Amino acid sequence: MNGAELVQEPSYRPDRCGRSFAHEIARLEEQVALSWTVEQHRLEALGVTDGQRVLDVGCGPGLVSARLAEWLPRSTIVALDPNPRMLDLAREHCGVRPAGRRITFHHNQVEATGLPDGSVDVALSRYLFQHLRHPGDAAQEILRVLRPGGRHVIIEVDDGLWGLAEPRSPEMSAWHRLRARTQCERGGDRFRARELPSLLRAAGYVDVRFDAFACHSDVAGLDAFRAQLDPDQFLPLVNEGRMSVEEFGRARVLYERFVGSPGAFVVFVGFVISGEAPS
Repeated sequence: MNGAELVQEPSYRPDRCGRSFAHEIARLEEQVALSWTVEQHRLEALGVTDGQRVLDVGCGPGLVSARLAEWLPRSTIVALDPNPRMLDLAREHCGVRPAGRRITFHHNQVEATGLPDGSVDVALSRYLFQHLRHPGDAAQEILRVLRPGGRHVIIEVDDGLWGLAEPRSPEMSAWHRLRARTQCERGGDRFRARELPSLLRAAGYVDVRFDAFACHSDVAGLDAFRAQLDPDQFLPLVNEGRMSVEEFGRARVLYERFVGSPGAFVVFVGFVISGEAPS
């Protein structure tokens, strides 16, 4: 891979999501609040324990970095992101917390972290691999920085089985498919979760595991899913002329009708894929 390829930005641009950058950060906050507890349980089951050095790959605004530091009070957290604006937010978010003193921040690409060989015990990549142009290179780089026996945990979604929603809307499903195609054109892949076990094996990982988790609105409440369902996620399509203003208006009507429907529910399904660095 040459240098020009390496610095290509991922398909995710937080400054072009929703109504504004701040609106996207709020969505990320609600996303973490929705699923962090169940994700933490999966991390515990995979052997993540206090005292380990943990790499938060693609840390974004530091929402999970802060939670890792609070959950693991003797651990050092390494927060890495290629977006300087996100990294500034992460420093601000984590800096006001006592646990934030154990977080170090690195402005680098996931394909070239700049970290020493074998320097972390655990690497966590949340909803990152779907946005990467070169996921195999990223997997190999993270393998390089893991100590022998260390584990890389990837939390991801797959649009083929993102979850369930009632009442259903064929129109909304069609717009989501359009959003997925647009992401694919930019080098991402919202169906990548299914490919990750083979990708990790090809990169050199051993003991590759695949698991799933779910969040249900009947448990978490429908309001907990609002930010993830909001049609504002289609605004980039409108701005690029891929979706008409009339279609966007229709999407908002359908969304309001959905959240106001008696008995409406959502089930979100996420996947946990992990592999170990050979000893």
